[in-house]
Amino acid sequence: MRNDFAPGLSSTRLPFVDLAPLVETVQRQLHGRVSAERVESELQHLLTVEFAQARVTAYLPIFLTRYACEALRREGGGAARQME
Repeated sequence: MRNDFAPGLSSTRLPFVDLAPLVETVQRQLHGRVSAERVESELQHLLTVEFAQARVTAYLPIFLTRYACEALRREGGGAARQME
């Protein structure tokens, strides 16, 4: 799950982030209520839209996990939040 370039923006170099462990973390935090494919899609979206220009990448996994959980909870109408 390597993401080197944003779709349609081949000259934009994205920071490398291994999404596999993040997908597992987000799914665990949402108690498996969201598919791995949907979680990965949200992480890819965040990486290409919100963090594409990130200069410091050390904390990207933390921010990606947090933002993905928040977005997917909102999308699910709070059902995932109630499970916590």
